[in-house]
Amino acid sequence: MNEFILQQSFFVFLKSDIGIIILSVLIIQTLRFISQTSVFFSYIYIAGTFLHELAHLIIALLLYAKPTSFSLAVRKSDDGTYRLGAVQISNPQWYNAFPVALSPLVLLPLAFIIHEKLIFWAEQSWWQYIIATMVIITIIMSSFPSQADWKMAFYSKIGALFYSMICVMFTFSYYAYLINKPVLQLITDSNLFF
Repeated sequence: MNEFILQQSFFVFLKSDIGIIILSVLIIQTLRFISQTSVFFSYIYIAGTFLHELAHLIIALLLYAKPTSFSLAVRKSDDGTYRLGAVQISNPQWYNAFPVALSPLVLLPLAFIIHEKLIFWAEQSWWQYIIATMVIITIIMSSFPSQADWKMAFYSKIGALFYSMICVMFTFSYYAYLINKPVLQLITDSNLFF
């Protein structure tokens, strides 16, 4: 009887927000380590890699970065780890390098939307919950920019500064919207500049 209660409590914990976050982080870090040390396990991420590279490709096309290749092939790095996928562009400029490099971040809202849709389906049984969690983890993992992505993001310091300022302005505006205050009043109340 106590074992049944313990299993039910554990399942309730896993379905909580903090449980999902802890489980996701553990699975993500374990799978990331394994996938970097084995060609076979690198292919586990083929769906996530496809989404990651597709995000680069779409934004590169939209911002005239002239993508020249799209690949999902596994290649071994100089440090002995395996890398999967690449999109090459031939026209990196100040206005497109930053958004093209960080374009996989648009997958994060997609993960939250899918989480909202799959969680109702996953309430049926534990195996559906595990499948839903793995789908969401795959999308979240593929949304993280790689080291090469971060290097490309700062290809142009002017572009990186420009887009960083836009992000700060958007964050201030969104926060002001959430607390229902005008942006200028928010700035003056916080004593940041005055």
